Amino acid sequence: MDNTSIDAFIRMIAERGIMGILRVIGTAVFALSWMVLPCVVCAVQRSTSHCRQELQALNKKMDLVMARLLFEGNEANDLSPYDTTHATIIDGKAP
Repeated sequence: MDNTSIDAFIRMIAERGIMGILRVIGTAVFALSWMVLPCVVCAVQRSTSHCRQELQALNKKMDLVMARLLFEGNEANDLSPYDTTHATIIDGKAP
């Protein structure tokens, strides 16, 4: 950086003042954030879409587990206490 560009920068600050420079910086930050905003929105949409797909898959698995538990519970209730298909043998003698 040569002295002429530093001098030009100092003159610009002197002409615009500190508030003018702050306004230029604020405008630049606003413009950059406005340009980056679509990328942020797209990333958030992708993330929520991915989470939605994972939640749907987990919901399907949970439905299968609940159905299986309910089915096994109904099977256990259907067995009568006098069911002799699996009776134990005592002293080598069948009941």
